[in-house]
Parts: sequence; C-alpha cells; structure tokens
Amino acid sequence: MKTTPDTPVRPRAEQDLYIEQNYWQQQCLGSLLSIWRTHFPNNVALIEEDTALTYTQLEQHVLQRSAGLQQLGLKAGDHVMVQLPNSLDFVISCFAMFQLGVIPILAMPAQRESDIAALCELSNPVAYIVPNSYLGHDYIAMAERIVSASASIEHVLVSGDMPTGSSFTELSQLDSSTPLQTPSIDPSSTALMLLSGGTTGTPKLIPRSHNDYYFNAKASAELCQLGEKTTYLAVLPIAHNFPLACPGIIGTLSQGGKVVLCPAPGPDEAFPLIEQHKVTHTALVPALTKLWLEAKQWDDTDISSLQLLQVGGAKFSPEQAQQVPDVLGCQLQQVFGMAEGLLCFTRLDDPQSEVAHTQGRPLCDLDQIRIVDEQDNPVAQGEIGELQTKGPYTIAGYYNAQAHNQTAFTTDGFYRTGDLVRKNQAGNLIVEGRIKEQINRAGEKIAVAEIEQRLLAHPNINEAILVPVPDAHLGERSCACIISSQPVSLKEVHQLLKEQQVARFKYPDQIISLSFWPLTAVGKINKTALAKRAEEEYVETTMNNVQTVPYFEKTISIQSAPAQLAPSISELSNNPFKAVYESKSAWSVGIGKVAELYSDGCEITLQQNEKTTQFSGESFPCLMAQALQSIQFDNWRLYGVAKFELASVFHGIQARTEHDKSLQLFVPEQEVRLESNQAILRALNESDLKTLEALVVKADTSCVQADSIAALEPLQTPQINTQYKDEYKTSVAKAIEEICNKQYQKVILSRRIHVPDSICLNKSFRFGRLNNSPARSFLYQLNDFSVAGFSPETLLEASSTGYISTQPLAGTRALGNSPQEEQQLREELLNDTKEIAEHAVSVKLAQEELEQICEPSSISVSEFMAVRRRGSVQHLASRVCGQLSINKNPWHAFQALFPAVTASGIPKREAIEAILRLEPNRRDWYSGCVMIVDSDGFMDSALVLRSIYRANNRTWLQAGAGVIDQSKPERELTETIEKLSCIANYLIDDTALEEVES
Repeated sequence: MKTTPDTPVRPRAEQDLYIEQNYWQQQCLGSLLSIWRTHFPNNVALIEEDTALTYTQLEQHVLQRSAGLQQLGLKAGDHVMVQLPNSLDFVISCFAMFQLGVIPILAMPAQRESDIAALCELSNPVAYIVPNSYLGHDYIAMAERIVSASASIEHVLVSGDMPTGSSFTELSQLDSSTPLQTPSIDPSSTALMLLSGGTTGTPKLIPRSHNDYYFNAKASAELCQLGEKTTYLAVLPIAHNFPLACPGIIGTLSQGGKVVLCPAPGPDEAFPLIEQHKVTHTALVPALTKLWLEAKQWDDTDISSLQLLQVGGAKFSPEQAQQVPDVLGCQLQQVFGMAEGLLCFTRLDDPQSEVAHTQGRPLCDLDQIRIVDEQDNPVAQGEIGELQTKGPYTIAGYYNAQAHNQTAFTTDGFYRTGDLVRKNQAGNLIVEGRIKEQINRAGEKIAVAEIEQRLLAHPNINEAILVPVPDAHLGERSCACIISSQPVSLKEVHQLLKEQQVARFKYPDQIISLSFWPLTAVGKINKTALAKRAEEEYVETTMNNVQTVPYFEKTISIQSAPAQLAPSISELSNNPFKAVYESKSAWSVGIGKVAELYSDGCEITLQQNEKTTQFSGESFPCLMAQALQSIQFDNWRLYGVAKFELASVFHGIQARTEHDKSLQLFVPEQEVRLESNQAILRALNESDLKTLEALVVKADTSCVQADSIAALEPLQTPQINTQYKDEYKTSVAKAIEEICNKQYQKVILSRRIHVPDSICLNKSFRFGRLNNSPARSFLYQLNDFSVAGFSPETLLEASSTGYISTQPLAGTRALGNSPQEEQQLREELLNDTKEIAEHAVSVKLAQEELEQICEPSSISVSEFMAVRRRGSVQHLASRVCGQLSINKNPWHAFQALFPAVTASGIPKREAIEAILRLEPNRRDWYSGCVMIVDSDGFMDSALVLRSIYRANNRTWLQAGAGVIDQSKPERELTETIEKLSCIANYLIDDTALEEVES
C-alpha cells in the first residue's frame, strides 16, 4: 500500500537515514501483536473493569475484529472515524485496522457534531465507530445525523448495546473466526491520523506512519524504563497522542507491561484503580494533576505503588510540580510534545530543579530543533523564540492541507510548532507560551477563529474576539469580548453554541461587552488589554463589593403553635413564591422574592434588581460562593430546592441537567421566624413590614380552625397498594439481577402514585404534621410547582463555623397498630441482617464523603443505629459529623453528600445510572432536597421524601425502597406502601373541607 497523494512525505534520503540507523524498524503496527505475544504470551496486556486480556487473548480478539472488518469490506487505505472512550473496543479496533492497513482517525469523545461533520468532509471515512452513550451523551443519535450528511460513511459500528430497530452494527457482533487475509503494508505508509489542536474551525489531520509511530512509542518506553512489571493507567482520553504512545498504551505493550483503562480522569475513578492494580505509571495534564494533589489531602486510598507521573499538554507551574513527590509519593516527569511529532522529556536522573522548572529535552539524537525570531533567525542562548523541529517521528505535513502546509513548514522541512520556548544551560526547554491563536483550557485546545466566527451568528453580536485569561483551575479560561447592539448574556452565548453542536469545553467561560476595541500603538486590537479587563471584571463579579440592602425587623408575640401558624401564614399569602421550613424547634416562612439563584449544575444564574449575572468556568462550590457573595441584601436567608437530577452532574453522568432550575433558591421580600411564643418579622421597607405584621396577626387568630382540621376524615387515596405494582416489582427484580452481577451494591427504586388534584397541599401539610414526627417538615411553592412533606432525615446541617453533619437512614419497619406491635417490629428491625448491612454501608459511605471535605481527625459517628420514628414507620438512623477543611465551604459538603445515599444507592454513580435506567419517570423533586441557607454560612438541608408534589396540573406521591442482593420484590413493594402511608393517610380534599366549613 502506498501513501496517499494528500499525505506529504519526507525526502527519500531522510527515510533511508532513519532505516539505516535503526530508528525505523520497518515494522507495521498491526504485526507487533504477534511479536509481543511470542515474548509475553501469558502476561496480562489490558484490563477494563473486570475484564483482563493476556497478550495471547488480545491478539486473538484483534484477529477476530480484523476478520470482521475485512468481511464488512474495509480495505487498506480506507479511513475510519473512531470516537470511543477508553475501552478495550478502542484498542482492539485500532490494532485490527493496523493489521488491514485501514487508517483510523482518532476523534475525542468530547467532540460534537460540528467537529465530526467537518472531519468527515475532510477525510471521507467509510465507517464511523462510536459508543452507544458516554457521560450522558447519545452518540447513536449523533451518528444518525452525521451519516445523513456524509455521503462516504457506509457503516456505523457501535460499542455497547444497540436500541431495537437500529440499522447500525454492534462491534461485538462483527468479530469473526474466519481466517484473515493479511495485506502487504508499507511500513512508511500512514498508520493512523491524530487531530491537531487547530487554530481554525476544523482540526488538522496528522498522518503518523507505522515506522515513526512505533519509534515514538518504543523509544519513549525505553527512556521511561518501562518493563514487564510496569502497570500503566490510561487516564487521559486515549485518542490523544500522550496516553496512546508517549509511551502510553503502545509503549507499555512493547515492553510486556500491563495497561489499565480508566473511564474518567478524576481521582474518584483513578485512585481505586491505582490501589487495586498496583499501577506504577500514568500521565496527566496540569489541571488534572492539581485536582489529584487537592484530592490527596483527604483521600487515603493507597496509591503508593505509583512510581512515575508524567505531566504534559500545558504549562505546569513549578509550585505544583514540586508538590508531586511529597503529596502523590512518586517521581515527576515533565513531557512537552505535540501530536505532530517532537517529544521532550525531563530525564529520570535529572535534578529536581530541572524537573520542576523545565519541560525537558528531545527524545532522540536525530531530533533537530531550532529557536527562531519572527524572521526565522536563530535567537541567542536563553532568549525566547518560536520552536521549529524535524526528525524521525515528526510529520512532513498535514493530510489534505496543501495551502496550510506552505506556512506550517519551512522550505527545509522544519515544522513551525507555534510554541514560544527558551533553552537553559542544561539543554532543557522551558515553554513560555504560544504564538498561535489558540486557547489551552485544561489541556483542551480551543481554536479562537472558530468560536469568534460562531459568535457572529448571534443577531445582536456585531463583532467578537475570544481571548485567553489566566485561570487558577483551568490554566486558561476563555473570555468572549463582544460589541453588540443589545445586551447579550453568557447563557445566550452558550445556548447559541449548543444549537450549533459545539463541544462543551469550547464554550466561553466569561463574557464582557464593549462599545469600542482598545488599540495598540500601531492600530491593532490590543488583546492584552482585553485579557486584563477580563481579569478585572471577573474579580469584580466574584468579590462581595456591593452595597447591601438591610431588612427592617420587628418582634411580636404569638399565641398559636408554630407548626400550625407557619403554614397558615403561607396560606393567607397569595404570592406565588413562598416557603415554610421547620428546622428543629424553629420555623421559617419566606414570602415573595427579591432575588433568585438557580443552576443546571454547570453554571449559576443570579437575578436581582432586574439584573442577571451568570457564573461559570469554576467548580460548582466555587461558583456558588461567588454568586452568594454578590447578593445585595443584608443578612439574607435563601429558601430553595434541588432536584434529584442535579446528582447526575455532580457524579459526571452528564455535563448539565436538562432543566435550568435544577437548583432553585430565592431571597424573600418578607420573612417570619417563629420560636416558642414570638415571631420575628423582616421586610425590606416599613410599609411591607406593617403589611406582614397584619398578615401574621390574622393567621395567628385563624389558627383556632386547626381543631376542625384535626377532626376531618382524610381522603382514601386510591390504589396506593396496587398502582404501578407490577411495573415496580419488575424494576426491583431487574435491579437485584444487576446487583448480583456486581454492577453496584444497592439502589433505591421508587414508584409514583397519582392522587386527585383537588387535594389541598397546605391543609394536608397541617393535618399531616399533627400526626408525623419528622426530622424536618416543609411547604414550598415556587411559582409553578409545590411540594409539601415530612422529611425523615437531614442531608446536610452546616453551622456558621463550618461544623457539618449528615444523618443517613437505612432500614425500615412499620410502627404497627399498638405499642406491643411497634416494639416487636423494632426488635425485628434491629436483628434483620439485611437491614443492618444496608445501614452499615450507608454510614460508611457518609464517612467517606465527609473525608473529601473535612479535616480527617474531626470526623466522627456521633450516633449509630438508633431507631427513629418517622410518621407511620421507624428507621435505623446514624449521624456522621466533621469540621470543614479550611479551603472548603458548605457547598463542597452539599456536592459531596448530594443525593442522600438513602435515596440513591451504593456506589452512588452506578446507583444513579440504574435509577435513570430503571424508573419510568424523571424524579425531579422526589429524593432531591429542600433547604435554607444563611449569609453567615449556616445551611440546613432536608431530604425530600414523604411528600406530596404538584406541577403541570398533576398531583402525586412517590416512595422508594432500598434494593440489595437479599431483597425480594414483594417486600420492597410493601415498604413503599408503608412509606406512602406517612402522607397518604393525611390528605385533605378541598371539596370535603368546604363542606365541613359550610
């Protein structure tokens, strides 16, 4: 097979030199497996979750995949778009194509339709390989759209189960035992194509030959001293050059080592794999390294097997570099390179100062580098200039990019990297920046020109410039600087890019509006000035430098019990925003809203005084801290709710929720705080304070009607025992099967029961509170939905000093119909091994979650396996406490604990995925939480269970039961009935109430 005309080739003399000096070993990548199998037949080669393949088994899988691809009609020289996460299917499919001379084009899982469509237009692939879904994204649906627009794609191959009726092919069904007809492949021909970072809309395709790529991987492995005892953890997306072959997967396999495939790069996923498989080597980008360093402050997972951490992909600060050996307990190696070729490494015997402060020196003697000024003249020793390079594994040109190659390469064949570097006395390079128009956001490259062009599609944006801004967490964040005819929000920009199918990491993190551009002395737009202004405006939005508006206060005496007075106050108000929250002996009532804060889990919006401010580009707890600092009211209290689906963002299942208000909080216009015999009234002006006082006095007087409510006959809720009974038992049985298959340990599955819309939530709440003993109770109406209930446990209690606690409940029995039966059921509960085991793992998980955000020595279990009466049931209850670490806020605790283990399962991520899969409806508010939050850091958050819900003209109840391997579908159904009774037995019909009052 010959190299295609669209792929530039090195001069023949250079190729002969590389072969003569044995840099190129004339081996095709597809033939390597048989060589490796001969040397390391029984060594484990690859591990993904519970599947481990030896070198012999790996070769067999690749041969079967190759045969299947060949039978499909794929032949040498064909292009195949590959967009797979870290998986066995990725490795097996790529090596199968190497054997056939088929050229895989390695796209990133994070790329979306606009990128893939452009790459398909450039490369004309005959096939497209995708997962069915990954991190919440539906790749099958995206592939359908891609195929409809691409004439060249004949086959879509899917890793994972396929939906019924799909015309696509599962990869696992493709494999064939038919003998492979191995074609003759020229080792100097293209083996695969990597993607460039790209300075325009579409990434360039980087053609890597069999010869140069094998040298790239093998020489890197030898420099890093890999061997048969090496265990390499592939953490970064393996479509990147770094984890694939620097030395990465191919380099590790060349030395007989073992590769463990990690599904996501966070410490929660990676640390347990390091401990389990005794990982010795891995590679990260700086942003992830910072995250690992922070996580290790609280995580006690044993990662002592780790010997070498490679860090590359962006500039790594010396301060963080110096932390790696002490914090992570391993040696650091800085790696600077590019998918186009050149690799620089600090050496294993370099002094620590060199490792911390430089990015290393070239991999091999035949790597040629020069550092030049703007006129391509060499700079003096130690001066900064552009790095240019060529060598045995650096490309001679991009695929199908003749015009671009004229400027990207010099006339004598050197690649213009666009990197600004200088060389120190030891010969190591120090990277100072880039001259290309590109933003390096957490290791992902954003083409400035692409986003600027896309921003102009907004009808109100006249001009747009995207600039990089230094960022402590991302390395660089992107700021969209615009000149517009009307105000344009960051949220509008994100929606615009979402509609254009742009990858999420390319969305601007910040937006600033200008009336004219700042100019340099020679009349060019001053991007340095824009970046400086972006920094200043970002600081202004995150600092609490606003003038706050005070509340007027008044204290009055009351005669009624707060439990009856609080909901009565709410009922008398006709404001669509109001909330009642019971915390211990204190009751709070908020009426109206002067500020609203809401989030989809990714970004946060604050609306106040007709002004809207968006916060994005940071972690959720940091964004919340910034937003709360911007609230313009003194000593505020927030009332709000969080939907269960917010958990899917916190646990990396999806990037954001479908609903913009999955977390919704409001600052009230008026507020009442009730304790014993007094009410503290608060309003923003004296007139509203007088109005509020009259309302409270009226409600206090009217509370004598509580006796008539207590005397009412509650509604007989229909079908509480039978509604969706069979569907629920089927879901439970499926969950038990998945648990027995080790997919997760425990999951809470729920069922929804529809009830008449004539039920009065307010009066049902008042009647139910007379007959319930909850940990918290609440009655919230936020415009278009309402929820009222009696929470059996708190998700999070945080004091103003940062002391927090959580109260996991697990294990349930009814109270029975007499004290004797209750005692009998209590003894049964305390001796039920299934319930005890279920409770113990919940407490253990709560401890582990607090370890992420608390001082380790402060964590304690202050109460263990007490029995708490909650309505018509009793539970096993424990309390886990701790002091927040100095760099954490209550929202770190909220993110760590949400959703409650009582309502999700163990492990949480897998349990949440099971819930999304096995329950027929979105949970929305059920098993989310309600909360109050104060300006001094106090937070009280209760799990939303034992509640009645109303939205979209529908009213319903919902209850669940914990499912483990010992569960029985009939028993879990009974448990839902017991829990539903806590509120179903006290529902008051508005019609019946009107008859009593008349």
